[in-house]
Amino acid sequence: MNGFAQKTADSVVVSAGVATATISTGHSFRAHTVALIAGATPAGLNGQHKVLSVTTNTVRFDAFGVEDGTATGTITLKLAPLGWEKVFTGTNVAVYRSPNVQSTRSYLRVDDSVTTSARVAGYLAMTDANTGTDKFPSDAQFAGGLYISKSSDATQRHWWLFGDDRRFYISIPPTYQGSAYASGYTHGFGDIQSTKPNDPYRFMVGAHSSDCTGSGYDASRGPLNLGNSTYGMLRYFPRNYTGVGVPVQLNIFFQQGSYPGQGGYTFPNPEDSGVYLTRVWLNESSTVRGWLPGLYSSMQNVLTNVADGDIWTNVIGLEGKTFIYRLCIGGGYFIDVTGPWEN
Repeated sequence: MNGFAQKTADSVVVSAGVATATISTGHSFRAHTVALIAGATPAGLNGQHKVLSVTTNTVRFDAFGVEDGTATGTITLKLAPLGWEKVFTGTNVAVYRSPNVQSTRSYLRVDDSVTTSARVAGYLAMTDANTGTDKFPSDAQFAGGLYISKSSDATQRHWWLFGDDRRFYISIPPTYQGSAYASGYTHGFGDIQSTKPNDPYRFMVGAHSSDCTGSGYDASRGPLNLGNSTYGMLRYFPRNYTGVGVPVQLNIFFQQGSYPGQGGYTFPNPEDSGVYLTRVWLNESSTVRGWLPGLYSSMQNVLTNVADGDIWTNVIGLEGKTFIYRLCIGGGYFIDVTGPWEN
């Protein structure tokens, strides 16, 4: 909603369309994140800018069209917000919604009453933090909602967040601190890309079917698994593609091999040294409902060949896009950090 990790720059210097901010106290940026700049003169430096590279005390970001020189003012930088809004609040409860008028504008309710796990559910309509209609999953399907496991012992954990103003993915490893485990607990919320034009029920609540904080790691909890009723990542939507009936669960149907990234195809491809990615498709029974925006997988054997956090730019058929690889035990996936995701 608001961004985070704000810092005040000691100086900002523009040269050849690139701004370099010096921050003597350090910062939380990394390459390919988005910075929100404020308080700068010239005004062209203010607003959102893609981070190009970082060192311990500097942040280089795109400043296309801004004249060379040293900026003035009290200049702040922070990780930019995705653009969602908090529409209702209650005791340890918050309800979020996309303000984008082209989105479904469904509601995401988060109950954060328990220290180690939160409960989440979607609604088509709400009047306050605890009152709504057309809940998904319904109470008959999962009373209290699905689970986001935060931490097995209330210790702060490593996390990643990717998204825009219509959907987001958040990774939290409740049992492990190491970053390589974070992607195994990736949750997704918001509008998918639907194969049905103007699908009003394409809002996804993707989280776990149970509290995973005390049960160790299981590869089936990854974002691209098929889902199961014990520990799996489930994806619920308010209606099926016809727009009638009860909330429906969708599954992934693309993968080749036991887990994504463990497919039998050689990596890299020996004919052209290529990396090949595929959209992550969602099936509703025997129909193709849509795909997960910004999220890609590979049927090549990338698991033992690509490290968590690796940057990829030479992807066949997706030239001009940059991807970050997220590793988890049993598989992995690629996130498009170029955008836009709406296509």
